[in-house]
Amino acid sequence: MNSPFKTVSSTVVTTIVAGLVAFVASIVLPFGGPDLHGKHQYTQAPEDILVLKGQEVYYQEGCQYCHSQGIRAQAWEILRFSDAEKLGYSPAPQEQASLFFTPSVQGSTRIGPDLSHIGLKMDRDALRSLLQSDPYQNPKNPQFDMKTGNHNYKYLFSQDELDALAISWKVRWMMNFGLPLNDPYQRSAFSRLADQTRGDALVEYLNFLGSRQAQYDGEFYQ
Repeated sequence: MNSPFKTVSSTVVTTIVAGLVAFVASIVLPFGGPDLHGKHQYTQAPEDILVLKGQEVYYQEGCQYCHSQGIRAQAWEILRFSDAEKLGYSPAPQEQASLFFTPSVQGSTRIGPDLSHIGLKMDRDALRSLLQSDPYQNPKNPQFDMKTGNHNYKYLFSQDELDALAISWKVRWMMNFGLPLNDPYQRSAFSRLADQTRGDALVEYLNFLGSRQAQYDGEFYQ
């Protein structure tokens, strides 16, 4: 039998094929299919595609390093380490709650306030005003207000390159993996993101967090 590594070209082809097989076996097959059956009560698709872009802005600006999004104990942690009869049984939302978003933005520390309810406490105009405020400038960190702790994100509202094509392909990728989105939603990226800024996208995402928490009212910790 001829060796697949006999020539340079056959070695390259064999290596590529082996890498693709390993990728499919280790990534696509175990994690490629989201568990949607009977779990839609834990999902809330973003009706506005600008929300998806807003989460990208949230991640790019590093908000998750200082802010959490309602991090709570998981169900098995409560049953094993807590007294459910005394302290109550209120685990975090199921993993399907983050079906449309990456859970990496939920944060693991809380230096600043939790942002899971910010959309319930402030409307869009208030969020926009907060992000565009002119705080006292810290010479070492001009984006941070030493007095109030607020960030100055005014510059985000002058950045309007949202790359609608990238968001459109992101939605298509999500659809290919079985998430309940559709073609009109994908095409809406081009009209919705036109004349919008990264700041507008961030405001929509923060507002969405509040509406999602309102859905969980009475089911999880507030």
